[in-house]
Amino acid sequence: MVVIPDSVAVIGLDAFRSCASIRGITLGRGTTTLEEGAFRDCTSLAQFAVVKGNTAFMADQWGVLYSRDQTMLHYYPAGRAWPYYNVSDSTTTIGSYAFSSCQNLVNLFVPKTVTSFKTTYYSASGISNCPSITICCYKGSAAASYAISNSLTAWYMDNYKMQGINVVGLPEYTVVNAQGQVQKAMDTHQLSRIATAALGRTLTCAAMMGSMLKGEDESVSTQIKANVIRQGDINGNATAQSDIDASDMQCLYELLTTGQCQSQIKNREDLELVADVNNDDHVDVYDLQMLYEAVSGISKL
Repeated sequence: MVVIPDSVAVIGLDAFRSCASIRGITLGRGTTTLEEGAFRDCTSLAQFAVVKGNTAFMADQWGVLYSRDQTMLHYYPAGRAWPYYNVSDSTTTIGSYAFSSCQNLVNLFVPKTVTSFKTTYYSASGISNCPSITICCYKGSAAASYAISNSLTAWYMDNYKMQGINVVGLPEYTVVNAQGQVQKAMDTHQLSRIATAALGRTLTCAAMMGSMLKGEDESVSTQIKANVIRQGDINGNATAQSDIDASDMQCLYELLTTGQCQSQIKNREDLELVADVNNDDHVDVYDLQMLYEAVSGISKL
């Protein structure tokens, strides 16, 4: 944890850029100015905090750093584990480098109140190097325009065609909180961030539809359909876990050394999913070691 002294008024240009070991930042009472890129690419940073009495900044309950009145989102902690975040409805501006190297962030909701994404001489984007991110926004909003112009995935909140169902109208307000159930499932089953996001969307959609049921006897059923992918089946030919063998090790070795391998799995995302044997969201030599131990009978996947 880094604590900025009360005597420090300005945190300079790129002051903590790419400091991968920092897990927390606390701003002191006297800090009033953050220069460009002060906290960009801090990949382990899980939360910001602001000392009581600071008149320029505040941190919300999720450790996201805002201006005191929340009109500007300065920095989202890149190392935050939870895959969802909703920008405050008070926010009008997303700061440069606000979302930088956020590897776990999957769904980012940006309200209509946000009208600008800050651009400076040094930065052309407030969102960069966030490989899994989807911008949840409204058609015609500044966030939608930003997503399109920066080749980011946009999911429109006012698209009433959900799961093949044409919804004529939605209630004025529907408050859905599936965080507890999703967190429990993630902890129990050790879900990846992508699986967690898919489960969260399914539960939220079911809860929204459930809120519109008319009678006590009515119910909603949801079903998730997906291709069966076996962890460690790098060459894609396994019909059972016992079919994972030395040929999968060879395929993983080729993938690590050349970036490609002879596999029946053609979708790159699926291939990297089965190759991430130790479930740390990276495909590397540690996965090869774990696969070797599984094939040799030393351990199980």
